[in-house]
Formats: sequence, structure tokens, C-alpha cells
Amino acid sequence: MNKFFTISGVSILMLFFAAICIAEDNALLTIPIRDISDVLTTDNISSDEKYVVAVNNRAACVWEIATGKELHQLGGDACVMTVLFSPDGKKLITANFDGTARIYDTVTGKELLILKGHKRVLFSAVFSPDGKLALTTSGSEEDCSARIWDAKTGEKLHVLQIVTEQNKFSLMYGAFFSHDGKLVLTRSFGKPSMTIWDTQTGAKLQEPIGRIGLLARIDSPAIFFEGKLLLRDTSTNVRVWDTILEKEINVFDVQLTGPGSVLFSPDGKLIAVTDYKTPAIIDSKTGKTLKKLEGHTEMVLSAAEFSPDGKLILTSSYDCTARIWDAATGKELKKIEGHTKALNSANFSKSGNLIMTRSWDNTAKIWEVSKLLKNKEQSL
Repeated sequence: MNKFFTISGVSILMLFFAAICIAEDNALLTIPIRDISDVLTTDNISSDEKYVVAVNNRAACVWEIATGKELHQLGGDACVMTVLFSPDGKKLITANFDGTARIYDTVTGKELLILKGHKRVLFSAVFSPDGKLALTTSGSEEDCSARIWDAKTGEKLHVLQIVTEQNKFSLMYGAFFSHDGKLVLTRSFGKPSMTIWDTQTGAKLQEPIGRIGLLARIDSPAIFFEGKLLLRDTSTNVRVWDTILEKEINVFDVQLTGPGSVLFSPDGKLIAVTDYKTPAIIDSKTGKTLKKLEGHTEMVLSAAEFSPDGKLILTSSYDCTARIWDAATGKELKKIEGHTKALNSANFSKSGNLIMTRSWDNTAKIWEVSKLLKNKEQSL
């Protein structure tokens, strides 16, 4: 119950620091976002970079990036909580307040499947990396489960539940697949805070010590690399859990001072650590701090994310800006301005060509990375 209050407290803190900013806006597209429950990720931009999807006014809204035209408003009757594209961008999946997940055709907006079985509100719904499976999570006391589904037929394949020491089911509030889709990681309130499952069998495999971090993106496979799982603990440490050996293999004391996230670089050699105003890059083998990303003037609580080629890092802050950094040198390459209130997320598209930022000013913006960096070069 205390963690529920923690989440509420974080939301209040975000609003408190949502300072008004005035800055030049060079965004490719600006879309309205009225529902703060939805967490935007890489999969809110289609893989072909033609479309963007987000929750607005309880519906899943699809926009065409090139024209800014809104194409569809989907699932409003179900009260949409989250929405994401499939890996190929041809479908999208919603998690809904009515306890269903729904799969739609991106271009036509046609409803293809309704996944029924959960008793109450869904917290998340995602596709597997190959798009063949869907994974849903309900955190209501009446349900307390994650479920794996056949994304083509709608067949329920596995129900994942955790029994606590009090012989009750643990409330789950997020689940996602590993990069290769072989594992599922679920997050729960209480102990264990996370559990690893076998995707094919639905069997519970491990309960790692530690946590991902309260504000970590629950769908981010970047916490996995070649069987290794990144975790935060309740002190100042980053922990590395080996999912093959089923044990902890490293503990790095990086002097963390607050909530935040830890993510691998694409090659697994680096770890980006988010810690209030100054994110850092550390060596994944030694835990040595290599660079500190200094420039934000207010808190940075969302994940510091590597670009797909590993050359750039993207951060967002309550100072109303997102920033692009050189991953090798730690040098700030571009300060992205245009939002009028604090940012709570920033993500690269799968190709790394686009960036999506999300703000408490009730908008999300799409930016072209090449233009941002070109403008930076011209200003030097």
C-alpha cells in the first residue's frame, strides 16, 4: 500500500516541478495528449515511421506523421489505458479499463481481436518481439495476473500469478518480453518485486533480488542483454542478474541518490544511469563511471536511452527540455526546446531517425534527429 502512495507522491512532485518555459519549437509534429496514465515508448512510433499512436481522451488515436492528420480514434468505449504498435507497425494493441485488450489494424482502424479473460482494469498490453504473442497485465485485487495470448487467434496460453507469503496473489503492475522473446518479466507490489517466466511454458523461473526502479519504463527490453538483467536496489547500487546462471554476478556502487532507471547500450558495453539532475554512463563490466551528463537544471527521472546504434543518449527533464548527448564523450550535442512544461519521457524511434518527447503541457512532439543535429552544427 505504501508504494501506491509513492506513485501518487511522484505524480504530485512532477506537477510541482512543471515549470512554465518559453522556447523555439522546431518539432516535426505536435499531438495532444490528455491522458497522463499512458507511458510513451519506442513502440508508439510505427516501425516504418509513418504513424504515431497515443492515448487521448480515453481513446487510442493514430496520427500520420507526414501530414499531422488524425486517422483514427479507437476503443473509447473501453476506456483505453495504454496503446502500442506491433513490431512491424501493421497492428496496435490497447490495454483497457474494462479489462480487455484489443488489437486493431493500423491503416484501417478495424478491430481484429478482443482478448477477454482479465476481471478488471489492465495496466499494460504489449506484443512479443516477433509479433506472434501478446502480454497483458491487470493490477486489480480481483485479478492480480499477467497473461500470454496468441496474437493471431486470441487464445489464452498462460496465466502468470505470484502467491505471497500471506497466501494471497501479488498485485502486478507491468510486464514485458526480453529482446529474444524467450522470457517475460513481471513487476509486482510487495515481495517478490519482480519475477522471470518462461514464455513458451509459462513456468516461473526466477525471482531476482532488486528492482527495476519505480520510474523505469516497464516495457523496456534494454534492461536485458545476452541473459543479463539490470536492476536497482533500495540503496545506491546497480545490480546485474544473470538469467542463465540464475544468480547475481555484479553489484556496482554508483552512489545513486534517488529514483531512476538503468539501461544497457545496444552492444551491452555501457550502462546509462538516471539519477536526478545528472545521468551517467558507466562501464557494464567494472561499474566505473565513465562520463556524467551535466546540463539539465532540474530533475531527470525518466530513462536515459541509447540510440539504436549506441552513438547517442537521450534524456528528458523537469527543466522543459530533452537533450541529445554523445555516448562516447558525454558531450551535450543538442538541447531540444519547445514544450512549455516539464518533460516526463523522451524516446528514439526504432531506426533512431525520430525522437518522441512527452510533456506535462498535454502534448507529445516528434522531432527529426538529423535536423536537430544539423541545426546544432549551424549554430556553432
